[in-house]
Amino acid sequence: MEMKLSGQIQTVIDAVVLAQAEMVDLATTVNGISDHFGPGYNRVLEEIVQILDELGYMRYMAERREAGPATHHSENKAVQD
Repeated sequence: MEMKLSGQIQTVIDAVVLAQAEMVDLATTVNGISDHFGPGYNRVLEEIVQILDELGYMRYMAERREAGPATHHSENKAVQD
């Protein structure tokens, strides 16, 4: 059976979280040898956080789509009440 879109997105999220952890480990190593990469390093971490935010939203939208129109209707009704 083919993986749902939300599952595929979660797989990517897991990989990016691992990459984020590796970047933090790299920072620890770099700080330990009194060297630095300049502001570019911080930008990479900020971009990873932004990517994770965007992937989280994509997963949310995919889950709503996979849940079907009944879920959308009940969410809209709850907002109107």
